[in-house]
Amino acid sequence: MNLLLILPIIIPMFTGILSLFFRYSLPTQRLVSLMGTGALFAASIALVFDVHQNGIQAAQMGSWPAPYGITLVADLFGAVMVLLAGIVGLAVAVYSLVDIDRQREQFGYHPLYHFLLMGVCGAFLTGDLFNLYVWFEVMLMASFVLLALGGERAQKTPVVAGDGHAQRHQRPAGRGIPVHGAQDGIPGPGLRQPVRREVHGADRSGGAAGHRRAAVPARFVQAQGARHG
Repeated sequence: MNLLLILPIIIPMFTGILSLFFRYSLPTQRLVSLMGTGALFAASIALVFDVHQNGIQAAQMGSWPAPYGITLVADLFGAVMVLLAGIVGLAVAVYSLVDIDRQREQFGYHPLYHFLLMGVCGAFLTGDLFNLYVWFEVMLMASFVLLALGGERAQKTPVVAGDGHAQRHQRPAGRGIPVHGAQDGIPGPGLRQPVRREVHGADRSGGAAGHRRAAVPARFVQAQGARHG
């Protein structure tokens, strides 16, 4: 079995597990993360050269033949994609040393990041559709947790575009509707309460015998007044 074929999967997996053992030591986690992404980058370069010189590489995990075993295949396109994942992975690991705050690092940023790399490399090297779905699941689970890591308000508040810039709004229950721009004389953005007026009109069924009361929006009343005026 070609060892270079499984290294892009094994390296981030063991790096993520090793990072979990040092979860209370952020400097050690950073060092492990850099070493893991550097090793992945080196293994991906070696895999590209091996595929370029020797052609397509394939391996059956546990010596189980297809379709019962897990098949890994590396052609030139897959090897190049793994190389790109190694380059981006190393660049992001270096950049995150100064960009990721301490709180997110303590929440498990480094293990999740390497499990994400494991899923990406596995998806590029899998040899069947079933395991492609499995690697997608590994990748998506890590990416979803990374998206919500920290749980800040900005990560949970929907972004609404309006007035030429992005504005964040939360709609409290029963507190009106969010609007943008000046409407009904209320400058936006803000929450506009539904304004209603009481109008009296002659009852069609009873002539002048009675009056009916109806609640209509203020905008409708203003529009009708302007039309008749």
